Amino acid sequence: MKYKLELDPLAEADLDEAYIYTAKSALATAVKWIRRFEATLATLCHNPERCGFARESMKLGLPLRQILFGKRNLRYRAVFLIIDTTVRAVRVRRATMRALRREDLGDNV
Repeated sequence: MKYKLELDPLAEADLDEAYIYTAKSALATAVKWIRRFEATLATLCHNPERCGFARESMKLGLPLRQILFGKRNLRYRAVFLIIDTTVRAVRVRRATMRALRREDLGDNV
């Protein structure tokens, strides 16, 4: 089954912020990084269930999943929900950041 990928405004803002931060010191690297990250997100259109549950899933009572991207201290995770035939990315965060709280998810979750 093929899924449709949607990015919530908060996830888009997270991605923009990460790109801008990287572009300040290395524009070419930032361009490559964002393209690879978007390609990774696009893989969620096929079999998103392959990704494990996010660490916040049980605490928040939501079936949040995550896909990881990057290496070591530059690892990011896209946290998403599977709703029918849609994969909805709700946040993109550094993997080392604190766990998401309910208020970090906005009003759409």
